[in-house]
Amino acid sequence: MNNKKDKKKQGTLKHLLIVFSGTFFCATVVSFITNSAVEHITAVYLVFLILLLVVGVGVIFDAIGVASMSANIVPFNARSARKAPGAAITLKLLRKADVVANTCCDVIGDICGIVSGALGATLVVIIGDGFQSTVLLSALMAGLVSSLTVGGKAIMKGIAIHNADRIMETVGILLDYRHWKELFKRKNKSEGA
Repeated sequence: MNNKKDKKKQGTLKHLLIVFSGTFFCATVVSFITNSAVEHITAVYLVFLILLLVVGVGVIFDAIGVASMSANIVPFNARSARKAPGAAITLKLLRKADVVANTCCDVIGDICGIVSGALGATLVVIIGDGFQSTVLLSALMAGLVSSLTVGGKAIMKGIAIHNADRIMETVGILLDYRHWKELFKRKNKSEGA
């Protein structure tokens, strides 16, 4: 009995270390790439488009995390037995729904939140040159970024709950490299014929 508890603690600790180190690495890389891209951009609309893209990625991954917890695993057992595209991958994701939800909602969602906050601050610096005080501008930008993120996630949560099976099926197909490999083979054969 004690051995099972020790293994469970080790598994939990290992998961926490992976999440911690993975989040640190991903956040650092994404922040570096985003900040490097934005550093030389002075056009407000381009920075704003990048901000919207980052917020959109966070919202989409939050929806995937919610869908993974809401989807019905039974249809994917049948689809996997029929070797439907993406079904086996979707089944794996649904069996690890807690990890998928944690990764999508917390890890990726939080990284996108941090990066969008940094992009909002960059916008304040770019726009703020003409203002005497950037305090109001910073507050408005924080409100805008927060409302886009929270509002987007609120809308997508309802969609994700009601369309969980379809969302997870799509994710499975997108991640099924064998399916895409087969499609490219067929395309190349038809073009060569």
